[in-house]
Amino acid sequence: MFLRCQFFNLSQVEDSSLGDPISYRTYLQEKKQKVAGRFGDTFLNVEDIVSSAAKGLVFRGLGFVATVALIITFMSFLLNLGFFRVAVDTDSRRDEYISRYEDEIRELEAKVSQLEDRLKDE
Repeated sequence: MFLRCQFFNLSQVEDSSLGDPISYRTYLQEKKQKVAGRFGDTFLNVEDIVSSAAKGLVFRGLGFVATVALIITFMSFLLNLGFFRVAVDTDSRRDEYISRYEDEIRELEAKVSQLEDRLKDE
């Protein structure tokens, strides 16, 4: 363990910077006036406390609602963009699917006609 102590020379505090002392009665009187100014008309000033708390909640609630609305808007934009992309891809590949299915239908029709011909021969 290591302890390092440093000592500095400080100049003396000037007496003029402290100001004049006040009496105990003056001090109490100032404190009483300050406290009396903060008390409300009703006990514990409940109405003012509740109204200030409600205002704070309303502003926080509005911020929350705005944030949620922004998130929902962004998500709906992304979903719409995704659905558009799927629709475009489906339209571009539609001709491929149609030609592939037409080929399969021709092959199946050929097999059916072969089977019909074999049934007629028997």
